[in-house]
Order: sequence, then structure tokens, then C-alpha cells
Amino acid sequence: MKYIAFKCCECGVINVFDSYRSDGNRCMKCGGYLAPIGQCVIKDNKKNVLGGRITVDTTDIDTALKKINLLNDRMNDVVLRMREFKSKSAELDAILKSSVISDKNVCVGMTKVIIQSNCRIRENDLEEMERKLSEKLGIKVVILNSGFEIAAIEAGVNNG
Repeated sequence: MKYIAFKCCECGVINVFDSYRSDGNRCMKCGGYLAPIGQCVIKDNKKNVLGGRITVDTTDIDTALKKINLLNDRMNDVVLRMREFKSKSAELDAILKSSVISDKNVCVGMTKVIIQSNCRIRENDLEEMERKLSEKLGIKVVILNSGFEIAAIEAGVNNG
């Protein structure tokens, strides 16, 4: 596109117009008459600056993140409880392997361990074994003699 430069006859300001619309123009500053100077070149500005503002409703995302964080906290709690349960189970197995009870059914819960023995044990030995296991594990241990068939847990998980 061609451009033509004009000089104002009254104030001397240079004005640039498109060559197709150059007739009848007046000075942009004072409104005076324009005298043509010649053709001119205008450097194009390739930079386009776009401005805008975006408003987004993030309440659904915030709610989902809160639920994810709550679920993550609960899963961490479950993992800690499972590690504690696993360590107590391993400790119980090690103790039982070294004890008189070789053939047994074991139910392990969070607050109690109930062991059902398949062989007869004297009452004095039974109480002593319960006491030792309770001290080692830190939870209540009950050993049922072979006359019982059902072992139950007050609160916890039945694994036997």
C-alpha cells in the first residue's frame, strides 16, 4: 500500500495518508490546508497485542481437590494401620513358632488376639502364655483350649 506525506501550510506538522484517500484531507492538528511532500514508507508493526480477561468458576475443581485430599489422608491412615497390623502379625507368628502351640487357628484384631489351640494345654500354662504374649504384643491375648470350636473378636478383622 502506498502512502503520501503532507505538510500543513499553517502549523508545519507532517501528516501521512493513504494515497487512495489523499484528496480533500486537512491537518489533523489545526485543520489547515496540506501541501504534498512526497511518497513515504511506513514500517509495519508485526507485533499484535491481545488483551483480555478470563473468569473461570473453580468451585467444582476446589471441591474435587478437597475430596482427593481427604481420600489421601484416609489412605495414609489405612497404610499406617496395615503396617502396624503386619508387624504385630509377624511378631505373633515368631512367638507362636517358638511356643508349645504348633497346630493353631489365629484371629488377629486391632484390640485383641484370640488363639484357638487344637491341642490340650494345662490351665496354668495357658494363663502364663496369655500373659507373656500380652506383654510382648501390647494388646490383650486370649488362648482358647481345644474344647472350643469358635473364635471371635470383639473389634477388629478376622483373619483365621
